[in-house]
Amino acid sequence: MNLERTRRIKEPFAGPARSGLAKANQLRISFMGRQAILTREVLAGIPALVEQGLRKGDIAERLGCKEKTLVVRCSMAGISLRGPKRFKLRDGVPLRLSRETIASLSVRAAADGRSEAQLASDLLETIARDSLYDAVLDSAQLS
Repeated sequence: MNLERTRRIKEPFAGPARSGLAKANQLRISFMGRQAILTREVLAGIPALVEQGLRKGDIAERLGCKEKTLVVRCSMAGISLRGPKRFKLRDGVPLRLSRETIASLSVRAAADGRSEAQLASDLLETIARDSLYDAVLDSAQLS
């Protein structure tokens, strides 16, 4: 039997085909050796981000992963990506505020680094959550 032919039989992946296989193995190893982005600790912090009002795309961008990956991993972990229900005033129902109130909201919102709408929303959320209607409206019965 020819020595060259024997070498080809024993080493079927010698030559250019083998270098392609080696590159594929290197890619597989580097992919498999990559650190996980969505660790248990990171997944545990996602509900807080959702509660802050961040959407799926924003959370994925912040964490450095794809939105679809985030959705799948959260689903597997039993984490809801649905944010708080948003209340929207009916169209045609105006919310009337005095100029002084709007100016005050603008100043405070700028100082806090948020929009007037976000500040108004946060104020209403806090009043409702903590049942501060009487305190805010000064209509509490003094006993």
